[in-house]
Amino acid sequence: MSSSSRPTTTKAWQYTTLHGQPLEKNLTLNPSVPVPPLGKNDSLIRVHAAALNPVDYKIPQIFWPLSHFLPSPATPGVDFAGELVETNDKTLESFVGKMVMGSAFPPPKLGACSEYMVIKGEGMIQPVPQNIDIASAASATLAINTAYQSLIRFVDTDRYNPSLAGRRILINGASGGVGVFGVQIAKALGAEKVTATCSTGNVSLVKELGADQIIDYKQNDMCAVLKDEVEGKMTEAGYDLVVDNVGEPDELYKASDAFLKDDGVFVQVAGGPSLKGLRQ
Repeated sequence: MSSSSRPTTTKAWQYTTLHGQPLEKNLTLNPSVPVPPLGKNDSLIRVHAAALNPVDYKIPQIFWPLSHFLPSPATPGVDFAGELVETNDKTLESFVGKMVMGSAFPPPKLGACSEYMVIKGEGMIQPVPQNIDIASAASATLAINTAYQSLIRFVDTDRYNPSLAGRRILINGASGGVGVFGVQIAKALGAEKVTATCSTGNVSLVKELGADQIIDYKQNDMCAVLKDEVEGKMTEAGYDLVVDNVGEPDELYKASDAFLKDDGVFVQVAGGPSLKGLRQ
């Protein structure tokens, strides 16, 4: 599509303010939202599928002062899959007219819940693999990047040739959107042991993902199991990294002192240490 035929408006779902209410109850379809002009390294996407992540709705649901700084009206959605219509990024020129997937960063005013969106140069765009359907492609980018960063960013490793060889890693919430990628990435990067937690119904899934040990939190006291492992020398030196994708149980952060190495790291992806947990 040439700049002369570029759409000037697009259909988009918008919200003005949430006042603590669910996002889906405050969306209105606007048939004529202006499409922003392309800046340096920006790209125009015709959206085929969009995915909503907690970042899309949790921040707008928060009352002032955070919500005071959000654009209004706004269209949610940082994750997308669709056709690359036009780009000012020379590295993406060969993909014009093809299906791409990615994540907008920073979160745009006109997000993926629209017919067209503009991705700034800081965003992530890559071709959709042939064996991935569009809906799956749309839901992957932010979750994969979060999982990767939670594993690599806080571990002393070569960022250009990352390795988790010899590392023992605990992933809490291994069957969720971030956890399913975390287990696979950790194993692909050579982790010595990946212990994963999930509910009874997801044990088979997490086993197929490659977890070495699975703790069913419906059937076991997760923290007690982990403490017993270290005290009983079932693991030789505890865990190098604990990634908490859930924020529960409340006592996990405090209890991790018993099964993290002295130089181990606790990464909080979702939720946060509660007063109840810190008091225990």
